[in-house]
Amino acid sequence: MSNKIRKEFIEDLGTGGIADEYTRVVTTPAELLSALTGTERNLLITKNIALTADITLPNNAVLKYGGGIINANGFDVKFANNELTDCKFNFFTGTINDTSTFKNVVAIKMENFGLVGDGNITTNSGSDNRNLLLQLQKIAHKTGCDLEIHKEGNYLYSLVESAANGNSTPTNFYVTGSTNIFLGKKVVFGALTNANYKYKIIEFYESKHAKIYGQGEVVGDLRTHDFSGTTSEGCFGVTTGQKCDNVIIEVNIRECPGDCFISTHSPNFYYLNDLKTKRVSTVQNRVN
Repeated sequence: MSNKIRKEFIEDLGTGGIADEYTRVVTTPAELLSALTGTERNLLITKNIALTADITLPNNAVLKYGGGIINANGFDVKFANNELTDCKFNFFTGTINDTSTFKNVVAIKMENFGLVGDGNITTNSGSDNRNLLLQLQKIAHKTGCDLEIHKEGNYLYSLVESAANGNSTPTNFYVTGSTNIFLGKKVVFGALTNANYKYKIIEFYESKHAKIYGQGEVVGDLRTHDFSGTTSEGCFGVTTGQKCDNVIIEVNIRECPGDCFISTHSPNFYYLNDLKTKRVSTVQNRVN
């Protein structure tokens, strides 16, 4: 590698370092999309790139953060057996292609993919993270990776009506398999205000040996919910749905028009950490 490229790499990364024959420094869309050649396997993103069309990433490329963010900008991104080692995307708008494939993905820090934490839980207002959440859950469904939020903030999203029974495919944000959810200190994951009769902010669906944990909390829209057309008793915080086995709930859940936690399809086992409740019904697996 030339001294000029080495110098540019150090300046862009900010923390120093040297690219090698295995790494392509990416500053343009063309450099991002070109097939790997020779010994190349890493794509080091050192400049912000805003997409102007749907793309397919180079097969088997390892995407790494070097100071630049890839903004989907409303377009479709197809991953092709890619590693997301330490990269940053923005999928606030745009989609992850349903046929995408990944490898060696252990955990996704959702704020590194464009999640916005500017919500106000008093008014249940703020940026709507729905699209981003539905895109990132695709990665978790395919790989079994964990989904994490570390940065302080109120991360809210719009909810649509949920199916009444836990054996129906979820319509809002959900995880499956062994995917865990981590909510860091002073992280709120919650609902934008709505008038739904039923919703589920987070659902564990066909989950086994999974948990939601951390010092964060899940918050509903009880303060501002529109009850004019419905009792909204089906608006839940965290639920366990079909074929769940050994699910652990270790975060605070509050201010939901219905139940903060409910099992809508009887699991074999669930554990609620430091449970404080007025009534637990083992018949309906309901916590009020």
